[in-house]
Amino acid sequence: MNSKSTPDNIVDINGRLGMKHGVDISALVTGLRARAVKRLPAFLGEVLDKADNTLFDFVQRADGSLNHQEYFDAMRELRRQRPQIEQRFQNYFVDAFGAYERRLPVRIDLENSTKPAPGELSLVSEDELEEQLSARMVAVAISRGLGPALHQLNRRLSALIGGVEIDDENSPVGPSYIAQGFRKSLDGCEVSVRVKVLLFKLYERELQRLLPAFYVDMNKALIESGVLPEIRHTVARRPGAPSPRSASNESTGEEGDYPGYQPPPQREYGEPQSQVSPAAEQALFSTLHELLESYRGTRAGRAPGAAPGAKTPESAIGGMGETLPLRPLSPNEMLSVLSLYQNDLPESVSAAIDDPDQSLSQRLKQELLTGAERLGLDPNTSRMSAADEDAIDLVGMLFEVLLEERDFHTDTRRTISRLIVPFIKVAMLDRRMFLQKSHPARKLLNSLAEACEGNSGEAPQDRELLDRVRRTVDRLSVEFNEDVAIFETLEQEFREFIEQHRRRIALAERRAAEAQRGKERLEFARSAASAELGRRLEVHADLAPAIDSFLRRYWVHHITLMGLREGHDAPKYQAALSAGDALLGAWMEARERRQFSETSFSSLRPMLEPVLQSAGCVGNAADEVLQSLFAALSPRAASPEIQQQLAVSVERNAPPADSPTLAATVRSDDAEAEAEPDPLAGLEFEASDVERIRKMPVGTWVQFFDEDGNSQPAKLSWQSPISNRLLFVNRRGLRYCVASAEELAAMIGAKRLIIRQNDAAFEHAMNQVLGRLRANSAAGSGKGAQE
Repeated sequence: MNSKSTPDNIVDINGRLGMKHGVDISALVTGLRARAVKRLPAFLGEVLDKADNTLFDFVQRADGSLNHQEYFDAMRELRRQRPQIEQRFQNYFVDAFGAYERRLPVRIDLENSTKPAPGELSLVSEDELEEQLSARMVAVAISRGLGPALHQLNRRLSALIGGVEIDDENSPVGPSYIAQGFRKSLDGCEVSVRVKVLLFKLYERELQRLLPAFYVDMNKALIESGVLPEIRHTVARRPGAPSPRSASNESTGEEGDYPGYQPPPQREYGEPQSQVSPAAEQALFSTLHELLESYRGTRAGRAPGAAPGAKTPESAIGGMGETLPLRPLSPNEMLSVLSLYQNDLPESVSAAIDDPDQSLSQRLKQELLTGAERLGLDPNTSRMSAADEDAIDLVGMLFEVLLEERDFHTDTRRTISRLIVPFIKVAMLDRRMFLQKSHPARKLLNSLAEACEGNSGEAPQDRELLDRVRRTVDRLSVEFNEDVAIFETLEQEFREFIEQHRRRIALAERRAAEAQRGKERLEFARSAASAELGRRLEVHADLAPAIDSFLRRYWVHHITLMGLREGHDAPKYQAALSAGDALLGAWMEARERRQFSETSFSSLRPMLEPVLQSAGCVGNAADEVLQSLFAALSPRAASPEIQQQLAVSVERNAPPADSPTLAATVRSDDAEAEAEPDPLAGLEFEASDVERIRKMPVGTWVQFFDEDGNSQPAKLSWQSPISNRLLFVNRRGLRYCVASAEELAAMIGAKRLIIRQNDAAFEHAMNQVLGRLRANSAAGSGKGAQE
């Protein structure tokens, strides 16, 4: 296109981009598409070449096992389908660039790539989930490894089409498209999911090698055309990453008059360090100190920092009889003592963890004073500072609550307990851990607790998760040397790892909700069908057996299915009801006139045939049923014997009585059908609890208790729009309980259910600790007033 024929809008865009007037943007997009369609399928070809060799190696190593044939079949299938695979891959990117050129780029959501229709839920098979997760991991690897180049390319592609936002999920050559394109190219291949996962890993590995040059080439083509040539290479610092500021710019003194407090060196989190002013922060910790002092005073009359049970005075007697003041251990001395136990807790502390009659924090302080003596410090002239004792008490009580209330298995309890000493160190180094939800130590503990709670390691994925928890705790025990940055590093690494586990749980939770929704829709459809049948049988109590059987077995089945598929207001559902009414009308006509013509039945037949078809009764079987109905309407079939024979003929081709859509509606004798009991009969509950439960948002965590006092956390996952019942799932996303608000309120009254205010492990445990401290303080004040 020459400059004279260039549209005005292209000239305007050229001007904004700094390109030369007359450059055809459409031609530039075409050039980019040509590059992509040439290079990306070539990358795929290299992957498929290596896949053939890789699978052949697996065949040789399989030693005649079942996997031997699986890999061999995959090799043959990939060779046979290779032209189609490459063509599907190429077409995928041609379509992607077509949408991009139309300024309507499609966003690829790899976490929900098999989305249901709006308002609906759909089951995703395990194989589809594995493919979905594999594609997601490919995209994550590309984004992580090629972030700067992708950022520049996305900005240029956005500017090229007039500022439409382009990112990693809707760029025609972005990570999401490259991952999803490979998945779509394999759609027609009959290979196992094990092989597909292997192919995705190979694809990811090869792309790490091949894509950098491709992105450089795409950026270069846009730069040469003048599209945002001024973008410079920048590295975005992750939120919460360590600041590049030097240590010389950090405060090294104490803050306020809180004894022993030292801010952490070289730290800068993603959010402001504190949401409260220094004065307010000081007041908070002063109040907390008073609560802890009151708590310690109720346990034993002793000086702060003294060994539990010891009668240590505020001073000691020196060798010449003079009084010597007890010296607070310095921060460095306390950290050195704590380091003695960082890798392995003393046996007495481990025993206190499993003994509810012992105080974990008291046992910790006793062992720390013993450790001070091992370092050459005289325990008779030394004590802990008030701030250090506060930190030990808070962390000790926090872990007591955590290990008491969370469903950790025995081995997991030992693993989590190894965090106690590192967290005491953090509390001494940076007391803002107790104030900031964004603090990396809190976030790490929350993630580790989430991974461990209720995890018995039954499934391979669960065992892998527990193994990752153990390795994370091992690294913390070995590498933590008073630099809190290690918590941030480990938290980010573990968070990236656990995301895949969270997606599995979300899928299981969605399945549980869909299964419950399907069950309730079926129950509602059954109930509606049963009600429709009951209303008609009240009017027509003396039906011929054949007609009665048809209505109970075929018609009820049909209207149940129509209610499920179409809805109860749909024309097809109304037509299904009309079919039953027409048959009853024919019966009334036959009784009144003592005759029923074939002509009348011919007009009735088209209404009855869909009823039979929905039950799978077609062909000769359907003809037999229809003939039996016609005979039953004839006055010649008035004798009971003939009517019974006709009923048997109708029954012969009916769907089974235990069909899912018939089990609740078919009755041999409605008069004998028992009325369903009222589910709320006998329940005792408070109306305020019912209202509170009904207002709970989805995602709220609760705690169920069985008759033996064992607890089970569960999350509100879904509330039925049909019955208003609430579905709760466990930590694995599996259905745990379905109950009405009234039933749950009765459980609250029976102390079988509590509603958690906060399910994050650190925050919930800390709230419980503060509650215990306030209750202890109130009890002490009441006792003092009485005295």
